[in-house]
Amino acid sequence: MFIMLARSYPKEAQIVGRILGGYPELEFAMAICVYEAGEDFDVVFKSLFGTRGETRRIDKAEALGRLKFRKLGLETEFEMAIGDLRYFLRIRNQYAHAHWIADETGLGVLDLEELGKQEAKVDGSTLSGFHPINLEILETQEKFGEYVEEMFHWLEVEAACRRERLRKPIPKPTQTARPLLYKH
Repeated sequence: MFIMLARSYPKEAQIVGRILGGYPELEFAMAICVYEAGEDFDVVFKSLFGTRGETRRIDKAEALGRLKFRKLGLETEFEMAIGDLRYFLRIRNQYAHAHWIADETGLGVLDLEELGKQEAKVDGSTLSGFHPINLEILETQEKFGEYVEEMFHWLEVEAACRRERLRKPIPKPTQTARPLLYKH
């Protein structure tokens, strides 16, 4: 249970809270990025946020932005940012759809969806689908999320510069490797 996590592992709980609570900010950054590439804000906003579903929003943003970013010479960077957001969504979802195990032996998540899809019988005592987590992994995951947001901001500014709506570009963020999902 997450309360056990917060009591036993407060630093880890804070990071998980920021990952879960901060994910919508990445979607918003993606939306602004697509808008700045030359799409109407109302169209982007309503297309992405008119219905539920994180994967659907990413797919729609990719479809709306692909040709715009290609015309601006930024297609590769846009596709990389979209791919990195998809990966960060996997990180977020592993925490949003999990049962937390936090005790004196360590910290981890039990992936309930993974367990529910397995062929073998689930008897209540199995830990198949258990993934150990530690502070180091959580910190690298959070930093990766920050990179994804920085990349969408850079694309937003770069698109505006190339469309001559802004004059001052910002430095492109240094690419950050995708972190582990959990301890192996």
